[in-house]
Amino acid sequence: MKMKILSIDVGTSSVKAALFDCRGNEHASVSKEYELERKTGGWVEVDPLLYWTKTKEAVRDVMAETGQFEKIVAVGVTGQGETLIALDKNGIPVRNAMVWLDARAVNEAKDIEKFFGMDTVYKITGQNDISPGYTTSMILWLRKNEPETFKRISKFLLVTDYIVYRLTGRYVSNKALYPSTLYYDFQKERWWTKMLDFLSVKEKNLPELLDSGIAAGKLECNELGISGDAVVCPAPIDQVTGALGAGNLQKGVISESTGTVLAICGVTDKPAYDKYRRFCLFPHAVKERFVAMPWAPSSGSILAWYRNNFCQGMSYEKMMDEADEVPPGSEGLVVLPHFEGINCPCKIADVRGVFWGVGLTHQKKHFIRAIMESVAFLLKDYISILEENDIRGNKIISLGGAARSKTWSQIKADVLGKEVVTNRSSETVCLGASMVAAVGAGLFKSCECASAGMSGTGTSFMPSASSHLYKDLYEEYRRLNKLYRSFYMGGTK
Repeated sequence: MKMKILSIDVGTSSVKAALFDCRGNEHASVSKEYELERKTGGWVEVDPLLYWTKTKEAVRDVMAETGQFEKIVAVGVTGQGETLIALDKNGIPVRNAMVWLDARAVNEAKDIEKFFGMDTVYKITGQNDISPGYTTSMILWLRKNEPETFKRISKFLLVTDYIVYRLTGRYVSNKALYPSTLYYDFQKERWWTKMLDFLSVKEKNLPELLDSGIAAGKLECNELGISGDAVVCPAPIDQVTGALGAGNLQKGVISESTGTVLAICGVTDKPAYDKYRRFCLFPHAVKERFVAMPWAPSSGSILAWYRNNFCQGMSYEKMMDEADEVPPGSEGLVVLPHFEGINCPCKIADVRGVFWGVGLTHQKKHFIRAIMESVAFLLKDYISILEENDIRGNKIISLGGAARSKTWSQIKADVLGKEVVTNRSSETVCLGASMVAAVGAGLFKSCECASAGMSGTGTSFMPSASSHLYKDLYEEYRRLNKLYRSFYMGGTK
């Protein structure tokens, strides 16, 4: 219990650091936000040094809060996927990081699909889309549009890799972070050389890949004040790491995370390819298990947008209180939560959100509840898609910022007609990263053992008397959603 594990989660708009003991008890957590640089043409960038600066700030604050500097035995690092950081031969960034939200490489994404075909990409990488924000598209854009910069690049890294490099001086990563780059063969567990050749990238330009629970090396950075005996372990992509932290390792359980995006993780013992390519696939942190992951590019971010622009600094707690005053269905107000486009069950990048049925009687509280209900409807859509592929869960483990809300969790339980369970720790992704690190430090023999010893459930929400009301409301949402998609596509499944 005296030994502590530090975890770092580098998200899209913030870095989180958290400290856990070997039983999964959270001793402290700190979040440091940063701004993305958005430019015309769909550019979304960040100075890579800002990731490192905010990481150091978050770690120092956690350490200062707990005074546990000398007791850290391991550091786990996880974070967003796809975002590209390019370094020269001296380990210095050659340009800003290109964030996964970046949309400049539209033509490059089309070139990749034309050359390889979507069926081949899905089979080899498990990814159901070739997005401008995927790492392959951005590398190809760099090669075409910044050839002199491209020549200077010695290492192509993701954000987790960059933080691991700053901590250890080594270029090392986790296998389960890489499928969405589109140049990793996730079943053969090796680089997809044909894609690398297409990009003019060599394997030596990429980090060494490890299984979850294998240490990248000892902590060599002296800027954090932590003992050099601590080992550093790269963890899977944040959503998979969150599934590990939630204890979602077996068939029959589904976890969902409502944060910036909405992501659902269903565990299988072999890759569960969907014939309509409606979800992507990742290896799990546990060997010979896989994660089926439908996801949406916006969910909790919609409520954050509404709060920031229309609620005049109202706290989330107050917003939840107001939503509780509104009956199920928000008195006819329906939201289509496609504020950043649709990528499941079909790909329509230019779709945007809709508020439908707005009347003069609707108040701020109706909009708050309608947004929350729309995310719950979207969650039901995605779970239905998993169930079509025989991936089922009698209970849903809820993660992300929305899991802190009793109101939102109850809405999800009522819409789904299933038990919704929160996690004991509010920082489940950080907890999962700490599990990976605990294995790397030899505190557990496997990630499965670490999850069993460190995860724990929080509050359970069962469907209430309102659940039956949502059956008709959900069907109304589906009819409206289908009509809206047909407006853009002329009809779709």
